[in-house]
Amino acid sequence: MIRRRLRLFIHKRPSTAATRSREVYFSQLRDASTNCHAYEEAFGEKLRALGERTRPRDLYDVVNLYRHTDSRPTAAVLLDVLRQKCAYKAIPVPTLQTLVPHRPALEAMWSDQLSHQVPVLPPLNDFWDALPEIFNWMTSGAPIPQRALIQRGLGETPVRTRVLPMNIPLRSRSNLEIIRFAAANYASVISLGRVLSFG
Repeated sequence: MIRRRLRLFIHKRPSTAATRSREVYFSQLRDASTNCHAYEEAFGEKLRALGERTRPRDLYDVVNLYRHTDSRPTAAVLLDVLRQKCAYKAIPVPTLQTLVPHRPALEAMWSDQLSHQVPVLPPLNDFWDALPEIFNWMTSGAPIPQRALIQRGLGETPVRTRVLPMNIPLRSRSNLEIIRFAAANYASVISLGRVLSFG
């Protein structure tokens, strides 16, 4: 018998955004749901953490939260949440200019803190270079640049969910996860002499 645990953490920190009910994907809890932070709450918290402690995982998360366009809140909502979080902690709202002096420390910690958590760690520049766009969008409401879309071929079905469908053979799943990871991080996959680039 395989035993699995589900950990629930309870924090007393005030929430600035509404919680949302989400389904729980855990084999022992069928048809269960729980309240969780709204996307803008998690995004605002990560931005606050990036400004306060400037750790590689915060930069990685901020950029990935921004890149998930299907869930991204409006710039005004995110900025409001961030301002409330910073006011609660009595710290200034982070800006690109306040982060620049921390870049060398981020570079020194990048591989040590992240390489064991992802299949392939993209270079720091892939994330650092996204910050001007993020802060410009958040503070000015500037339109988000549109990325080139990869056109699907005849008979291909895009997989847009974060959970792979059960009809995908097990032997193909690990390769698909590598490709999905690369696409989410605007990276490349080199396989059988072909280079697939995303972003």
